[in-house]
Formats: sequence, structure tokens, C-alpha cells
Amino acid sequence: MLQGCKEMMMEHLILGETADEDQAVLYVFYFFDEFLLLPDNLAQLHPKELTYYQSLKFAPRIKSYLAGRFAAKQAASRYLKEDELKRICIEQGVFMQPVVYLRPVQVSITHCANFAAALAFSDRQLMGIDIEQIADDRLEALQSQMTGRELCIIQSLPHPFVHMLTLFWSAKEALSKVLKTGLTVPFSLFALKEIQFEEGVFRSSFENFYQYETFSFICSASVCSITCPKGTVLNLAAIRKGIESLYESYMEDGRSL
Repeated sequence: MLQGCKEMMMEHLILGETADEDQAVLYVFYFFDEFLLLPDNLAQLHPKELTYYQSLKFAPRIKSYLAGRFAAKQAASRYLKEDELKRICIEQGVFMQPVVYLRPVQVSITHCANFAAALAFSDRQLMGIDIEQIADDRLEALQSQMTGRELCIIQSLPHPFVHMLTLFWSAKEALSKVLKTGLTVPFSLFALKEIQFEEGVFRSSFENFYQYETFSFICSASVCSITCPKGTVLNLAAIRKGIESLYESYMEDGRSL
């Protein structure tokens, strides 16, 4: 356990007869703000990452950058079996997506409040992860990004309205990371077609991207979503249990989301 944070590492996310090189790793952690600036953690930055970090001026961006890089490097380290985090460089692509420099691995990063998570997986695989905070003050903004059909679906579900708005948004965010578009296209393009709920997990399909599906679950006051190609069988029970346990620890530490 690292001082100043608590973490969860999970290997073999994909169930079935999958070769090791086609597997995926999930790393999730929550942290206290001072943790990211500890000298030992800054020392794990690749020289290129350190140069970029030193150019940042604003605290929120510094926090987001360091949290995302720390999560991605931990996940990639386990996937690549590379113990020296400093040797792993996470750069930015043309749409600001994370790119592992000169390494045969893909990563997807998400950061929300004092939580960050990353997936590391084969470049033959496609995955995206997102964590969103559920907050009433976001209701109007989220609602404005939903199609009329999506709002009808949300209103028909036996779950709190703001929870479902956040979940729909999170599912779209995770898909956008798979497609590496970020927020450069209208979110209506990622409209959800239908959603199913079973054993605590929401499974979403999309109007325009039938080849993908997103698995989402609610933990405390947040939503976590993972998008992957349709037919991919994830160890959802273990993923959900691990993240829920981490959120419970966070709340026990007296930190409010």
C-alpha cells in the first residue's frame, strides 16, 4: 500500500480463452492531494513527462495530469512487466488521447475528484474507461446533451434521474475514448440505443456504433463505465467488487466525494 493513497490492481479482466498478450489490466486508486507531489512519485516521471509537468501553471490541470499519468504508468507497468515506471512514457496524441511511447500497449485514462483509473491492454484490443461524479448541479448540463429518445429511456428506468443522466454521459465518454475522438464531435453521435440492468451492472448499446457496448455501475456518488467490442466477456463481478471496496475505504477515511 502506497503512503497517501489506496489502490486496486486487477489483471485478466477478460474472461475465456484469451492469450496473455490480449488480456487487459485495470488500475484504480484514490489519493490525497499531497500524494501526487511527493518526490518519490515525481521521480517516476519520464523526462518528457517531467518537462510537460513543469510547464503546467494551474493546480487543477497539474492534479489531473499527475493522477492520470500515475494510473496509466501503474497499469502499463503491470501489463508490460516493467518495474521501472520512469522508463514508461505516456504522451499525448493529436486528440489529447494517452499514447504509450515506443511500447506495444494501449492505455485509457480517467480522473474524477480524488480518484483516477487506467486500463492497459493490447493494441489488438479496444477499450475505454470513464469515471463521473454524480452531482445535482450537473443535471441541466447533462440533460441538454441527451437526445429525446435517450430522455424517454432514462425516464422509464426505476433509478434516480440524475444517476441515469450521469451514467449515460459516462457511457458516451468511455466510447469516445475507444474511438479517440474526445469531445471533438457532437455527443449525439454517441446516442445510446438501449440499456439493460442485471446484477448491479448496466449494459448499454449505441445507435451508431453497434459493434461496441458499455458496462457501467454506480459506486457511492460516482459512475464507472468500461466500453469494449461487443462480445467481450469481462470479469464484471470482480471489477465492480474491487472498485466498490475502494470507494468504501475512501468514505471510511472521512473524505467526501
